[in-house]
Amino acid sequence: MIAEILAILSAAFTAMNTISIRKGLRNSNPISGLFVSTIVMTACLWVLASANLLVTRFSLFGILAFVMDGILGTALARSLMFVAVEKVGASVTTSVLASRSLFGAIFAIILLHEELTALLLLGTILVVTGIVVLSEGDHKQDWKRRDLIFPLGTSLLFGLQNVVVKIGLNEMNSPITGSTISATTALLVITAYLTFAGKKKI
Repeated sequence: MIAEILAILSAAFTAMNTISIRKGLRNSNPISGLFVSTIVMTACLWVLASANLLVTRFSLFGILAFVMDGILGTALARSLMFVAVEKVGASVTTSVLASRSLFGAIFAIILLHEELTALLLLGTILVVTGIVVLSEGDHKQDWKRRDLIFPLGTSLLFGLQNVVVKIGLNEMNSPITGSTISATTALLVITAYLTFAGKKKI
């Protein structure tokens, strides 16, 4: 029951996050929003992790998994999500992001050798159908079909992130510490992008 409650809370916070991004982008741009939100997230996680570091079971493989999580999920996926919200809006982005669980299950089958079930196949059909309906949509929509690549790419990366996190948690016993490593990695990646790509938009 606790797992179900946490899953519902996660979905609710994801939806609120998407709406907050939409509001923030009215007076900013994706890279600025991503940078600021990552700074705040990293700072909060370090506060939470400070009391947890001494009891965390560290392993090199676990650290590498969470570093990869920071690159794939926190940096790349979130950057795509900011662009997705800007391109197609919060409601469409949130709808497409519901497919992240499906992508996560597919990656788990491929990488973790989990079992393929009838429910997963049904979920695949429903997700594909939903995306087709969205792409047809209302002809008055102010975005193009090709813009769906941004929320779809976000969902795909978040799905892969779930598997990477699972691998990391198998090696380390602290989700908070793992999240802190991921967020710190993402902040370094985003800072490097702003510094070396010559696209400072803050």
